[in-house]
Amino acid sequence: MNENQFYQNKLRATHNVKIGSEWRMKRLSLRGGYQFEQSPLKNASNLENTTGYSFGGSYLFGTTKFDLSYSKSNQNTAYDFYSQFSNINDVDLTNNISKITATLTLNL
Repeated sequence: MNENQFYQNKLRATHNVKIGSEWRMKRLSLRGGYQFEQSPLKNASNLENTTGYSFGGSYLFGTTKFDLSYSKSNQNTAYDFYSQFSNINDVDLTNNISKITATLTLNL
């Protein structure tokens, strides 16, 4: 199957929505957000879409800034371990991804 046929037969146009806000109070910044990503596969169910949220904050110490954030996303997928056998059902996989990120910025 050539690449163009793959894209035409297996994939679709999708929607991707991200919304967030940041609040600044002098040296302190707080932020949070939500994301929704639709699966690009034509035969995907709504359970296979990715959803997630994030929040974090930063503090400015003169010329140095410390930033800390947390994000979590969730996606459910069906996976066929043995595609060559038709009598074995797909396995439902749940992907939960959590990240904690810390950044120290020095302005010289």
